[in-house]
Amino acid sequence: MVKIDKKDKRILEFLDFNSRASLSEIAKKLGYSKQLVKYRLDELQKKGIIKGTYGLLDIFKVGYGCYRIFLKFQNLSEKKEKEIVDYILRLKKVKRVIRIGGEWDLVFVVWTKNLAELENTIEKLTLRFGKWIFNKYISIVAQFSYFRYKYAYDTEDFPSFTISLNQETVQLDKIDEHLIEILNKDGRIPIIKIAKKLRLSPVTIKKRIDSLLEKGVIKCFRLIINEDKLDYFNYWVYVKFKGLNPERIEGLVNFLKSHKNVLSVSKSVEKTDLEVNLFVKTPKILYEFISQLKFKFSDIIGDFVWYAIYS
Repeated sequence: MVKIDKKDKRILEFLDFNSRASLSEIAKKLGYSKQLVKYRLDELQKKGIIKGTYGLLDIFKVGYGCYRIFLKFQNLSEKKEKEIVDYILRLKKVKRVIRIGGEWDLVFVVWTKNLAELENTIEKLTLRFGKWIFNKYISIVAQFSYFRYKYAYDTEDFPSFTISLNQETVQLDKIDEHLIEILNKDGRIPIIKIAKKLRLSPVTIKKRIDSLLEKGVIKCFRLIINEDKLDYFNYWVYVKFKGLNPERIEGLVNFLKSHKNVLSVSKSVEKTDLEVNLFVKTPKILYEFISQLKFKFSDIIGDFVWYAIYS
């Protein structure tokens, strides 16, 4: 476990939803010297606590659908599993691959603009590796709510960002698409570097980033904190409702938003109604979290399933 002190925690908190902030901005806000901020940031990255930064894209606003494809394997060697994972990572529409424990072995996340693109992605995988895939299941994501890394630092501030289906879309040109792709990989990349990559002036790049933020295409710039370095374990808890009570569901989401261990909540339109991503130090804390949900929201929650996230 890597230990972090109060100064580190304040820097992490400030950058959580504002990871493009300059050293001067951070220093001014927190009352530290610019040199101290730079040293602390470098150390947090060197120790692996900050894994990266990214621009949080409202995928629905730019016309994408989001799908999670769950896979259960059979007769699979470690070498073959690596081959399958490497192949999935190379597929153009795939944004993330996650190893999980329990009923399923692997989940990969796909963004597509139509069902034909989704079908094509799954077909490519099935044609090549179908004999090793025992079962698969597709979850359609309808909404994401993103919260702070509250478990990593002490805060009573609970801002959030939510992106949902059923909204007007924004048309992007090729330059904006390339810009989003760059910012999605590195939220702190300097404007001068982006300008060189896209062969445009820094002024033009700044205007385009500001425009994407103003339109809500990019909601904010986030940190990626490495929970392993802080001795936390990652879980998904899937919740199935037994009745739809909008007021009580809103109460549940607000409870999750303020919970120290919850990082995000998503809604789907398939087997489960709510997926909760949380980070805990021990299985006992996971058990206590699920017990809280059972007792507080027994009138609307019918069932739970949870999965350990390994990568």
